[in-house]
Amino acid sequence: MSIIKILTNHTCFDNAYVVHHYPYGRQKTEKYYWIESSATYGDRLVTVTVNPKSGHFNKPHPGTYSTFAFLFMDENEHVQHSEIHFDRSRAENRARFNAFLEQFDPATLSSIQLDNIRRQMAERLLVDATFDLMAMTEPARGHFKKWAMATAKRIKECPFADIALYPDYVPLPDTAAGDTSQQAA
Repeated sequence: MSIIKILTNHTCFDNAYVVHHYPYGRQKTEKYYWIESSATYGDRLVTVTVNPKSGHFNKPHPGTYSTFAFLFMDENEHVQHSEIHFDRSRAENRARFNAFLEQFDPATLSSIQLDNIRRQMAERLLVDATFDLMAMTEPARGHFKKWAMATAKRIKECPFADIALYPDYVPLPDTAAGDTSQQAA
C-alpha cells in the first residue's frame, strides 16, 4: 500500500474526512474519519458511519493510541491510516524522525502532536540512558547522566525540526588519574 496523498487537518468530527457511498451491507452510507490527539496518550484514528436505515450516526470507533497517527489516500483512492512510534533506540529514533520530516511539514501538525513526539523521543532517550548507566562506573556515569538530562531537555525545548540534531555522547577520556574504577583495581 503506497501513500498517494496525506490528508491533513482532520482532527475532530466537525472537520472529518467524509467518504460518501461507503459500503454498508448492501447499502451505501457515509463514513467519517479523523485523528484525535490527546496530550496524555497521543493520537488515534476515530471513525463513525451513518446508519442508512435511520439516518443516525452509529457509535464512534476509536482506535489505539500511538505517538503520531495520520490519514492518507492509497493508490486505490481508499482512506487509510498509519502510525509512527518514536519508541526505539536513540539511533533508530533519530533516523525515524529525519524520515518523518521528509514526509510531513511540522506546520501542518497540532501543538499536541508536536509535544507528543518531543515527549516520546525525550522519554525514550532517558529510558535507554537508565540501562546504559547500569554498565558504567564513576566518573563516566555522572558524565553520561549529565549528557542524557541535557539532551532530553534540549529535545523538549529546541526548534521542532532540530530534535534529532542533538550531539552524540562523548565518553570521558581514559586517564588513570581520573578513572576511579582503574585505581581500585
